[in-house]
Amino acid sequence: MRARLQEWLSGMGFNPILSEGEGFPHADGMPPYASCLKTMDECTMVIGVIERQYGTPFDDWGPFPQYKGLAPTHAELRHALNTGKRVLIYVQDGTWNFYDVWRRNPDAFAKGAPHGLDVRTLEVLHELKTRTPEPWLSRYDNASSVVASLKSEVINHGSFASAKGKRPICSNISLASLMRRRQKFARVLPRLADERVNLKRDDAKELREQANRLREKLENYLEEHPDFELRKMLLSGSLAKGTALKSISDIDVGCYVSSESAPEKISDLVDWLAKKLRTAFPNFKPEQVKPKEYSVAVNFISTGNEVDTFERTVQLVSSMRATPPFKDGT
Repeated sequence: MRARLQEWLSGMGFNPILSEGEGFPHADGMPPYASCLKTMDECTMVIGVIERQYGTPFDDWGPFPQYKGLAPTHAELRHALNTGKRVLIYVQDGTWNFYDVWRRNPDAFAKGAPHGLDVRTLEVLHELKTRTPEPWLSRYDNASSVVASLKSEVINHGSFASAKGKRPICSNISLASLMRRRQKFARVLPRLADERVNLKRDDAKELREQANRLREKLENYLEEHPDFELRKMLLSGSLAKGTALKSISDIDVGCYVSSESAPEKISDLVDWLAKKLRTAFPNFKPEQVKPKEYSVAVNFISTGNEVDTFERTVQLVSSMRATPPFKDGT
């Protein structure tokens, strides 16, 4: 269980330190198990795992004499709750089931407990469940179920949120760098999005203006040729919705047509649309209007940007027919 949690935490970019592992901050003159409480004082979160065993009770708890006679896990959970830490406690399914039996009949295991079960463990669980307020408790089946729950509690619900300078820990596992990583990420993310992801406002304005110039060319042509089959062009896609990314390579524009001559088949419709666009924009060179598989690209030679009637627009063209004349430009 501990190895699996350590693996998951390491994979998430945390720095887990086991109490018996290298680098754990033992305090001089203090029993090793008491050092866990000292480390816990610097943290804001504790993850406890309760199985069948209770552990070895100790009388010498150094600067924490109030825990005399308790095993380390019992003392750690009590200390974490007494000091107001955020605590997640996972109880093994079998142990929880034994607790339900014992709670209804305290003498159920008087003549002998099931293999590996220490009745003192049930007493710890009873202490937790009758505490006010009752701490966070959840049953678990195996290590994978604990990891799945932690993903929800820690990542989705923000259980590791803490005051500045505090360090959360996972049972005997210390996440020394967690808060620094989260705070740094929160500072860096907006700047990263602005510098590398989101399209700048001025760049978006320039692209919209290019699309509008194309639309205006069509409107000017329609004034002289009111029966022309292309009736309208509208900006569409991410640029129209304001969600365009810096990597945008074309401008999506939807075309409205009003002609029974527009073919139904997509490939034929693309060629038909290209011919109409070349007619509407006579000053464009033939290579500036290029049929593609599901759209027609109109290239601006001065900038290299393409105005592209993309797949969804072309598929809609055949159904967006109306009988001229249009009223009020619609």
